[in-house]
Amino acid sequence: MSDKVLKVKVDNVDALVKSRAFVSAFRKRIRVNAEKLGNRITALAVENLEHNNTGTLRKSISYNVDDKPNRVELSIGASAVAKHNDTAFDYALAVHEGTKPHWPPVKPMRLWVSQKFPGIRGNQKAINSVAFMVSRKIARVGTEANPFLKEALDEVRPDIESYIDDAFRKAAQ
Repeated sequence: MSDKVLKVKVDNVDALVKSRAFVSAFRKRIRVNAEKLGNRITALAVENLEHNNTGTLRKSISYNVDDKPNRVELSIGASAVAKHNDTAFDYALAVHEGTKPHWPPVKPMRLWVSQKFPGIRGNQKAINSVAFMVSRKIARVGTEANPFLKEALDEVRPDIESYIDDAFRKAAQ
């Protein structure tokens, strides 16, 4: 997940922007459309994580729309406003970007193994053995990236302009 920003340039709207009624209506419509985008991107990101076995990451994906003085911000991610030291954010980043070789935490690995291989649930020795083997592989090669948010945004990106056009049209009415 990167800090890339989508920028949209709108020319020749000086007269409209000077109208307080237009600005107020436009901000309201932009907020409504940002909510729609947030719902759509979140649903697609969760869909991209269907193979994620524990469901913890899928459940943590959400969005937040925040009105700022000069803009409306849409944040989407693990707990939408997660801090960089937050476990949900760290895990989402590791899944999204992939990882270099490392030893993963033991407890989450055991949980993943017990859900991935239901036939060994309750057999702690088998769970520990499989968890160790998977962890050893991750320690050798890391994990492959699953850019679930980027793919969701890429799918929606062509429609963003229409959301902005819709806000202009409805605000100008």
